[in-house]
Amino acid sequence: MKNQLTAATLAAILMAGAGLLARAEVPEPDNILYGTILLDGVPVTATNTNVVVEARFQMDGPALDTYRMGSDAKLGNVFYALRPDMETAPQAGTNTVVKGDTLFIVLSDQTGQRDVKTHSVSDRGVVARIDFGASFDTEDLNANGIPDAWEATYLAGLGDGGDGDRTPEGDFDLDGVSNLGEYLGGTDPKDEEDYFAVAIESNVNPVVRFTALPASGLGYEGKQRFYALESSSNLVGHFWTNVAAYERIAGSGQIVAYPMPGTNLLENYRGRVWLE
Repeated sequence: MKNQLTAATLAAILMAGAGLLARAEVPEPDNILYGTILLDGVPVTATNTNVVVEARFQMDGPALDTYRMGSDAKLGNVFYALRPDMETAPQAGTNTVVKGDTLFIVLSDQTGQRDVKTHSVSDRGVVARIDFGASFDTEDLNANGIPDAWEATYLAGLGDGGDGDRTPEGDFDLDGVSNLGEYLGGTDPKDEEDYFAVAIESNVNPVVRFTALPASGLGYEGKQRFYALESSSNLVGHFWTNVAAYERIAGSGQIVAYPMPGTNLLENYRGRVWLE
């Protein structure tokens, strides 16, 4: 349900549906510049439509390409992207970019220019990441156990203790699962019907089932999601044991099914999920 924005997927998104320019020759593959923005320690998201990023030849010159936050839903909630036109040689009277050019990547908001980065065009068709401030799609700058980009995307802000709904222990959608539990489980903390749970299908041959999701999307880069199925015949003592062969299941979107032994249909079951 959450797609990770990598250089490869970004290129595919921006290239898809982009028709050839009206030239006699086939145009050169464009450079794609993308990244996240942190202003005054706060992640910029698609709701910050006053934030604009531009590529320019001169710092105070006209824009070669412009991106306003929130203008392209395909880029998700926290990324910007620029795609300046490329050519094999300079074209008189055009704003096309050639190998060897240096671009100014200018960040502005309603108060004016906020930051500037430079990018050297090393080749055609290069996808380069340029972040303003610390990259936060996997960072946890407020040290609350949940990556900031996930919080900014799914909780519309960072849980800092001032808003209980948005803290790791809070339950934004009131579905009984904490926001941290939603992050670990790969579910939507804004959807009260989306949470990790196991189900017992009571038929002739009862089966315990759950869906094992992969770890993908903002906040999950370099991580893998694992699941364990546990059972207990004594809920009073809170004594749970792993079900043999179901104690470490890598999530890949599959349905996990465990046939309940016919000798003990009164056993209780629960699932556990974690990230590594």
